Parts: sequence; C-alpha cells; structure tokens
Amino acid sequence: MDTAGACIDNWITRYSSKFTSYIDFNSKKKPEEQFNEIAAKFIRQNRENLVVNCDEVCEILKSLREQLLDRDKKNYESIGLDSLNNNYDNQEDVEFLLTRGKYYFYHSDFENAEKDFNEILKSNPKDEKAVYFLGLINEFTGNYQKAIDYYTQLIEITKEETYLYDIYLAKKKMKENSKN
Repeated sequence: MDTAGACIDNWITRYSSKFTSYIDFNSKKKPEEQFNEIAAKFIRQNRENLVVNCDEVCEILKSLREQLLDRDKKNYESIGLDSLNNNYDNQEDVEFLLTRGKYYFYHSDFENAEKDFNEILKSNPKDEKAVYFLGLINEFTGNYQKAIDYYTQLIEITKEETYLYDIYLAKKKMKENSKN
C-alpha cells in the first residue's frame, strides 16, 4: 500500500502547481483542506491513468477482484457437474444457466461458460451477472477489447461506476500485451 501511496503522491506532486492555482486564499477553508479536496477530485478524474500507469494501484485492484472471485468460487468447488445437471428440472431456466455458467467459469471451461451466459442474454440482454462474467471470460482469454465492451455495457445497465475499474484493468492488460 505504501508504494501505491507513493505513486499517487508522485501524481499529486507532478500536478500540485495546477492544484494551487485553484486555491482561494480568501476562503474560510484552510488552503490545505482545499488542496486535499482538489487532489481527491483530480484522482477521481484521473483514476484510469492511475490504474493503467501505476502498477501498484493496478495490483491492489486485481487483488481485491481476485478475493471476491475466490470467495464466489468456493461455492462451486464441491459441486459436481452431473449433480448440478440432475438438480434442475428446467435446464433453460436462467438461474440454472447462471449456476452452470459460473461452474464452468470457475473450472476454466470458458467455452461452455460463454455459451450459458450468452443463452441467458437471449432472454434478458441486461442480465448483469451474465454480462459481467462474459467480460471476465474475454479478459481472461486475452480478448481485451471485447471485455471492455462488456464492462461498458454493464455500466450502461447498472449505472455503477465501480465497473470502470474492470475496464481499466483490461486496458492495462491490453497495454502490456501490446508491448510484447
């Protein structure tokens, strides 16, 4: 975390002259408070650059996402595909397709996972979970632009900026892949 903080501090230092030009020395707020507010706003506005260009910030976000996925994955480790298939009467049911799609995803069978998630989107093109997992599948298989398109679609569906970080992580990987 210290390295990420140093990376952010470097950005703030680099642009501090711009920040100070916005400080109102006649304001009742202390210049330090104004500076911190301006710096926080700047970071929000430049978060893509921080993720794509600051390895430490990127690693923190990747780690957080991996923790969330690992927690969800535990639900699918003890399930057998046969028992999963036998426990659902209607295998066209969205809940079944989502469960089986996640099972396939967590067992790295991205081709079958993609089929199930796309099947969900046929009946509900705005299914958040199916769109998110399609983004992950494409990101994990190196189809970064397609992943970005799914994450963008997800933001349009949910109106949540949280998924911007998934876009930034995919862009970071795309940038690294283009160097090789």
